[in-house]
Amino acid sequence: MHTLQCQIVQLMLQHRLFSQLRKQLISVENRARKLLRI
Repeated sequence: MHTLQCQIVQLMLQHRLFSQLRKQLISVENRARKLLRI
């Protein structure tokens, strides 16, 4: 049971990291598009 809880916590942490990375990628992509327009 304890290992299952650990796996769930790890999955939640990974999901949080992935969402943060996705936000960063989207902001970088928007900056790149603005630069390419010029």
